[in-house]
Amino acid sequence: MTSDLVIPMHERKIGDTFVESSYASATRFLQENCSYIFEGPEGSTTSLLINPWSKQVGRSEVLKHGTL
Repeated sequence: MTSDLVIPMHERKIGDTFVESSYASATRFLQENCSYIFEGPEGSTTSLLINPWSKQVGRSEVLKHGTL
C-alpha cells in the first residue's frame, strides 16, 4: 500500500485538516479494498461504532470478502 499521508510528529500539529484528510484517505482505501463494507443501504456505515468496524475489517473478513 502506498500512501501520501504524512503523520505529524508533534501532537499540536494534528488539527482538523489532518483528521479530515486522514478520514478521507482511509475511507477511500476501504472503498477500494473492502467494498463489501459499503454494500448495505446508503449511509449505513456512517453510524457504525468501533466494534462493528473492527469486525468488518478484521483479517478473516478481508480474506473472505476483500480485494487485498
